[in-house]
Amino acid sequence: MPFFWEQVPDWLEINTLDDLKAKLIGVVVAIIAVIFVGVLVDAKSPSEVMYYGAGAGAVVLALAAFSFTSKK
Repeated sequence: MPFFWEQVPDWLEINTLDDLKAKLIGVVVAIIAVIFVGVLVDAKSPSEVMYYGAGAGAVVLALAAFSFTSKK
Protein backbone atom coordinates (compact mmCIF):
# COMPACT_ATOMS: atom_id res chain seq x y z
CA MET A 1 0.00 0.00 0.00
CA PRO A 2 1.61 3.30 -1.09
CA PHE A 3 1.86 6.24 1.25
CA PHE A 4 -0.30 9.26 0.48
CA TRP A 5 2.74 11.53 0.00
CA GLU A 6 4.04 9.39 -2.85
CA GLN A 7 1.18 10.55 -5.06
CA VAL A 8 1.83 14.27 -5.41
CA PRO A 9 2.08 16.30 -8.62
CA ASP A 10 5.54 17.22 -9.88
CA TRP A 11 5.14 20.91 -9.01
CA LEU A 12 4.46 19.98 -5.38
CA GLU A 13 7.36 17.56 -4.99
CA ILE A 14 10.10 18.76 -2.64
CA ASN A 15 13.39 16.88 -2.73
CA THR A 16 15.81 19.27 -1.03
CA LEU A 17 15.78 22.05 1.49
CA ASP A 18 16.39 24.51 -1.35
CA ASP A 19 13.17 23.34 -3.03
CA LEU A 20 11.28 23.98 0.20
CA LYS A 21 12.84 27.43 0.62
CA ALA A 22 11.93 28.39 -2.94
CA LYS A 23 8.32 27.34 -2.48
CA LEU A 24 8.01 29.13 0.86
CA ILE A 25 9.51 32.31 -0.60
CA GLY A 26 6.94 32.14 -3.40
CA VAL A 27 4.13 31.83 -0.87
CA VAL A 28 5.44 34.77 1.18
CA VAL A 29 5.70 36.95 -1.94
CA ALA A 30 2.13 36.05 -2.90
CA ILE A 31 0.89 36.97 0.59
CA ILE A 32 2.76 40.29 0.43
CA ALA A 33 1.12 41.02 -2.93
CA VAL A 34 -2.37 40.28 -1.59
CA ILE A 35 -1.82 42.47 1.46
CA PHE A 36 -0.52 45.27 -0.75
CA VAL A 37 -3.62 45.12 -2.96
CA GLY A 38 -5.76 45.37 0.20
CA VAL A 39 -3.79 48.45 1.27
CA LEU A 40 -4.14 49.88 -2.23
CA VAL A 41 -7.91 49.51 -2.12
CA ASP A 42 -8.27 51.01 1.37
CA ALA A 43 -5.65 53.75 1.04
CA LYS A 44 -6.61 57.28 1.89
CA SER A 45 -3.54 59.00 0.44
CA PRO A 46 -1.03 58.28 -2.33
CA SER A 47 1.88 58.56 0.08
CA GLU A 48 0.44 55.70 2.16
CA VAL A 49 0.41 53.47 -0.92
CA MET A 50 3.95 54.55 -1.78
CA TYR A 51 5.26 53.71 1.71
CA TYR A 52 3.59 50.30 1.79
CA GLY A 53 4.75 49.60 -1.77
CA ALA A 54 8.33 50.57 -0.97
CA GLY A 55 8.30 48.39 2.14
CA ALA A 56 6.79 45.43 0.32
CA GLY A 57 9.25 45.88 -2.53
CA ALA A 58 12.17 45.94 -0.12
CA VAL A 59 11.04 42.69 1.47
CA VAL A 60 10.55 41.03 -1.92
CA LEU A 61 13.99 42.20 -3.08
CA ALA A 62 15.56 40.87 0.11
CA LEU A 63 13.87 37.50 -0.39
CA ALA A 64 15.01 37.40 -4.01
CA ALA A 65 18.59 38.22 -2.99
CA PHE A 66 18.47 35.53 -0.30
CA SER A 67 17.12 33.00 -2.78
CA PHE A 68 19.75 33.91 -5.38
CA THR A 69 22.69 33.78 -2.98
CA SER A 70 21.64 30.58 -1.25
CA LYS A 71 21.28 28.51 -4.43
CA LYS A 72 23.76 25.70 -4.78
